[in-house]
This record gives sequence, structure tokens and C-alpha cells, in this order.
Amino acid sequence: MEIAEVLKELRGDMTKTEFSKVIGCSQSILSMYEKGERLPPIPTLQKIADATNTELIIEFREKEQVENREDTKEEKVDKEIKRLSKLIPKQKVTEEDMAEMIKNGEW
Repeated sequence: MEIAEVLKELRGDMTKTEFSKVIGCSQSILSMYEKGERLPPIPTLQKIADATNTELIIEFREKEQVENREDTKEEKVDKEIKRLSKLIPKQKVTEEDMAEMIKNGEW
């Protein structure tokens, strides 16, 4: 069973809004976890386990499976911002400025 399916099952009758507050993330992030678009970090997994009275058991997969996962749009933008910030280290452009430029197609 994949983590996305497990999360939906563990959430039970709680709404995404309720459950996201309990585990300390936004509703949109919880939706990404439940769709399998993003993996929760270990501290979040521990919060989920605590909130649902379950035991946290982490199974590590082959490195190839992790590497073959496609980045989310947010991860792609973050990577592009980091790449661009290395190209223009002397200019005073913040990561937020670059994100806005990328979003507006100015970069």
C-alpha cells in the first residue's frame, strides 16, 4: 500500500482541513501527500503517527525509484531559482524576486 493510500485511510472521517491542522501543514500540501505528488518529511510522518495512534515504520526504497519520481511544479521552480541565483551572485535579486520574474515570464 502506497503512503498516499495510507494517509487517506488514517485521516478517516476528519476533513482535510481538520487533519492538516492536526499534523501542521496546509490543506494543499496534505492533498499533494494524498495524491502521491509529494512525500511527507519524516517529522510530518511522526505527527501523523502520533495523531492517529499508529506506529511509524519507514520503508526505504531503491534509489532508482526515488530518482525517477517527477518533480512537482513547485520543486521545478525552486530548482530553477537556485540555478539562476548561482548565475547572478553579484546582483541584488532575492529568490522571491526571481520567483516572481519566472512566474511572469520575465526570465
